[in-house]
Amino acid sequence: MSKGDAAHQTLEVRFGIFSFRMKISGPPDGLDMEIVSARAGRLPLSGILTSGIAATERVDDLGRHLFDVAISLPVIGRIVRYTGWLALL
Repeated sequence: MSKGDAAHQTLEVRFGIFSFRMKISGPPDGLDMEIVSARAGRLPLSGILTSGIAATERVDDLGRHLFDVAISLPVIGRIVRYTGWLALL
């Protein structure tokens, strides 16, 4: 589930008990998303834990939505990175 706040150009995305508020910016062909805050349930998470999250979305010449998301933690390093594309039919 996600919800946005157009006035602050943010988007909130939820994964299970985790929710991330992201600031949206970027070039005309896509989005860059920067973590502004994060929570586990009602508990706020430290910015140190979320500083290793990077997400971008672009649209290519074929109209596909390309995405690239990487998540890392201090000391542990990269936990996951996923990339791919979606096409609207």
